[in-house]
Amino acid sequence: MTSLSLIIPSLGRNTELLNLINDLSYQNFSDFEVLIINQGKKLDLLSNIDTKSVPFKIRFFYLKVPNASIARNIGALKASSNLLLLLDDDVRIADPGFLHKHVEAFVRSGQVGVYGQVLELGESESFECSDSLLASPLNWHMLKANFGVEHFTRNGGAGNLLLSREYYIAVGGMNRLFERGARREETEFNMRYTKKFGPFLFCPKCSLTHLSAPGGSRTWGRIKRTVPYHHLFGLSYFMICCLTLKTVSLIELARETKYYLVSTLKNPVIGEPIWIKLYFIPLNCFRALFAIAHAAVAKCNPFAFSEFDFLLRRRDLYEEEL
Repeated sequence: MTSLSLIIPSLGRNTELLNLINDLSYQNFSDFEVLIINQGKKLDLLSNIDTKSVPFKIRFFYLKVPNASIARNIGALKASSNLLLLLDDDVRIADPGFLHKHVEAFVRSGQVGVYGQVLELGESESFECSDSLLASPLNWHMLKANFGVEHFTRNGGAGNLLLSREYYIAVGGMNRLFERGARREETEFNMRYTKKFGPFLFCPKCSLTHLSAPGGSRTWGRIKRTVPYHHLFGLSYFMICCLTLKTVSLIELARETKYYLVSTLKNPVIGEPIWIKLYFIPLNCFRALFAIAHAAVAKCNPFAFSEFDFLLRRRDLYEEEL
């Protein structure tokens, strides 16, 4: 059994993925494996990566439908280690001690989980924060991924997140209804995980750079006039899940509601002529209400399979490429 399993969902970013594999070759922590879950269009990754030239084992999986949650669940199900490090495919890791620092931080976290620092390309660390906010359970709403002070938090991005495989499976994995990396996909999972097992340790020493490369599954924040429906559904479903599971407070839900309204109604039409606003604001309102109703029905579905039951029943959706 390896000490660490790296899970990397990938969608159309061959070059970035190859660069990440190259970065991992220079790590001074040697006992790890990499599980790459290629989604959507089938790419010939095996011919592009010389698995014999890298000092770690690489396993390739192909998922027919683009769904980051299912991809990570496949990785968790097939991993050889009880430590799972979730990474994006468009990140660069300059520090050769990155993996070693993650494992050390996991011990300090009480063996719960570690959220590593994420710097956007050209971004530097931020240290602006009051002591009261740092200690607040609301800090996950306020502090950005480039923060430079170690602290405990209930949320973390799946682009640099170390978890216990045992705990990951115990809380049911990530929800497949958050299609194509929908809004709040990771947060819904993180709230279940940290409610049951305690908060993550945010560790700025476990730092990487996020390239925000073209492609991938996320388009939130890169929209014009209308919000992609899977993001409307994702945010609606997140709020309904939080209400039913009581994983967040009413104050946090109120903040989320405000963000929902701004993100779906105001931001898409900023700077647009009045006639455009008069058309798209009602349209976005209708789509948002439909997404809320859709999310409520999905949450109440009594016939839904659990995430790992779903993977066992739908083995036709994915395969390991040998």
